[in-house]
Amino acid sequence: MEYGTFEAILSRLHKIKSEEEKAFRSRLRILRDINVPNVRRPGKGARVDYRFSDLFITHLGLIYDKAGFPPSIIKEIVEEIEKPDKSGNLLDTIRESSLDLWYRLTTSKPNAEGKSDGITLELRTLSDHFNYLKTQEIDPQNHDAPVSWSMVVSYSLVNVTAAYRDCRKAAPKYEV
Repeated sequence: MEYGTFEAILSRLHKIKSEEEKAFRSRLRILRDINVPNVRRPGKGARVDYRFSDLFITHLGLIYDKAGFPPSIIKEIVEEIEKPDKSGNLLDTIRESSLDLWYRLTTSKPNAEGKSDGITLELRTLSDHFNYLKTQEIDPQNHDAPVSWSMVVSYSLVNVTAAYRDCRKAAPKYEV
């Protein structure tokens, strides 16, 4: 799909009003600057074909942007999602699952030595995420716990299956 179509679909997905278009285009430009989506950049005026996967990954980027995550974290999220060693292709995983899959994103702050675990991104069902939380010892003072809660900056859940369905509904002829 061409960029105009790509932008129009994302605009509809995020219910952008006409007075919000300029700010929305700016957000898309910021995402493009951090390679979301990661498409070739042939230069000004050259045509770029966007795939359904580009639409989906940008939709996820905008969801995290809307949740208040800075571009640096969104870039880490997308790089993590696109890692070849991640459990196969995310879109294939979503298509093959009969359940809604959710990303659990945990960001952490630097410790006393200035080291941070960065982000942790896990794809599971919602009930699996809640079961995981039930098993965690949520004690901010317990630094030996599997998750050191005193270091956690944010903890969020995003329904990636719903995001996929939204993209498929908005752009059915581009979904392969």
